Amino acid sequence: MAYSVNLSVVLPAYNEEERLPPTLEQNWNYLNDRRKQNPAQTFEIIVVDDKSKDGTVKVVNDFMKTHDSVRLVPLPQNRGKGGAIKAGMEAANGKYALFADADNATEFKAVENLLAAIKKVEKDGKGVACGSRAHLQADAVATRTPLRNLLMHMFHFCVWVSFVLGIYHGPSVKDTQCGFKLFTHKSAKELFKKMHLERFAFDVELLMLAYRGSHPVTEVAVNWEEIEGSKVTLKSMVKMGLDLLWLIPMYGLHIWG
Repeated sequence: MAYSVNLSVVLPAYNEEERLPPTLEQNWNYLNDRRKQNPAQTFEIIVVDDKSKDGTVKVVNDFMKTHDSVRLVPLPQNRGKGGAIKAGMEAANGKYALFADADNATEFKAVENLLAAIKKVEKDGKGVACGSRAHLQADAVATRTPLRNLLMHMFHFCVWVSFVLGIYHGPSVKDTQCGFKLFTHKSAKELFKKMHLERFAFDVELLMLAYRGSHPVTEVAVNWEEIEGSKVTLKSMVKMGLDLLWLIPMYGLHIWG
């Protein structure tokens, strides 16, 4: 199959006028340097604006005036992070497609490690490489409040229950929620087309679909730091838990997937 670019990078953005500019600059510079070293390393950066209320769209439009290989996909209504990424993946033309966070919490050069890992497991054009912060967990537990640690353990339990009761298979990925995941073109198109959840729990459904559809999945340790301005709140964490429990009957009874 012919691809218009080697790598698509999808950045979901909702009210990111402050955090997005340095991310765009850093990511574009890194990808442009790769392209200079090897003209075959073509790329596109797709920013999906999730109906922002601030100047996010202006930031992207201004950036596109001076940088090539950048596209803006504006959504007519707010869909949530998962919905924004789904729209970006549907628009992606790369042989490989990565989604990353607008705050660049994950060191972007880790894409090289994900590319190397996905090529090792890729089969029949399918493959998923998940960035992972699991190796940083001990330090994170030490700095979190007891309440946040309790919520974290409850979330992990809900993930495990959703997998086991939904698809009768435990999750082999330790960190399902890292916002740095790479897909082959085939996996991106197949998995996101079938995805239903569009808020923060969408990663779990994607991995369930990957296991059920025989898409090889691998996990790669990445460097990550917490950036101010996170959209994850206590309310959103509760909604994530409810979404995870909703996956059980929908997949367990084969209503979805």
